[in-house]
Amino acid sequence: MEATLTTPTILVVGGGFAGRAAVRHFLDSQVPARVVLVDEKPFFEFTPSVLRCIVQPSHIGKITFNQQTHPDLEFLEGRVTCLSETAATVFNIADGVTSTIPYDFCVWATGVKHAPPIKLHAGNAKSTTATRREEFESFRRKAFQAKEWVSNMIPFCSYYSFLESIANLCVNFQYFNHWRRADWRRTGS
Repeated sequence: MEATLTTPTILVVGGGFAGRAAVRHFLDSQVPARVVLVDEKPFFEFTPSVLRCIVQPSHIGKITFNQQTHPDLEFLEGRVTCLSETAATVFNIADGVTSTIPYDFCVWATGVKHAPPIKLHAGNAKSTTATRREEFESFRRKAFQAKEWVSNMIPFCSYYSFLESIANLCVNFQYFNHWRRADWRRTGS
């Protein structure tokens, strides 16, 4: 469908929290528009729960869902390689074809780039929840190998996701087992 004066095309680049919120806003507003979402992964991933997947890779099914969740949404698994005032050039990861998408409005919602394992860097490879689970299995094996070294550390948590990862390490790998609950209590008055 070409962008027209009567039916504008809204291009949303990025399928994370901001991109999904924009898509939902446009689709729920019932304003006639063609909404196109471009993301490198065919699934949304709830990033704060990714750390849980390292210790329990089967958790991936609980924190992901398919990007194509609305019948009026056009989803492209790809990467925007060029953006002009009226069109975007998109490399389609699924079939390797580059196409041009004309648009009237563009929402750039690519978010932040975390390092693995927090974010999967899809690159040119096809991403699936199965490949994501394999990545978590790999990081889990590395965590088991590091257990001896980590058990001598004392974590200092300044961010909620780091705190969650420490809790998961303690529960699932019995890291930091040299601490006793009594050591956590305040002493003196």
